Amino acid sequence: MTTIRVPKARVGKSKAVRVAATVESLIVEDPSGILTGRHYSQLSYWGFSYDSERRSFIATAPQPSETLDKLLPYLSRYCIAVSLSEDLQSIQLETQRLKDELRHALHLGTLLKAGDVSDFMARSAPGPRYIGCC
Repeated sequence: MTTIRVPKARVGKSKAVRVAATVESLIVEDPSGILTGRHYSQLSYWGFSYDSERRSFIATAPQPSETLDKLLPYLSRYCIAVSLSEDLQSIQLETQRLKDELRHALHLGTLLKAGDVSDFMARSAPGPRYIGCC
């Protein structure tokens, strides 16, 4: 498990929310009571329900990467340290890899649309290229 520290964090090293996932739910554990009313409201808006016994917020999330894309920047904005479970770390890395591939493809499309075929060919993936017919 890796702890993600945000710049200028106002919380101590022991104070962090832990984000984990099960098969179809996302869990934000808050044992230190870092999250306040405004955070409760935002998490509730995203479909989280508070479990007072576990001091956790639980949401049904068949696609946890979509919720993580909103949750992590939100917590960072409020200088709340986050600890991700190993499952979510791998999901986040895969999501980032896919986003990088998409950005690269969009950039190549922009080059091609601008008519810069030579630069497009140089930057596109290596391998056999078939241009034209037969």
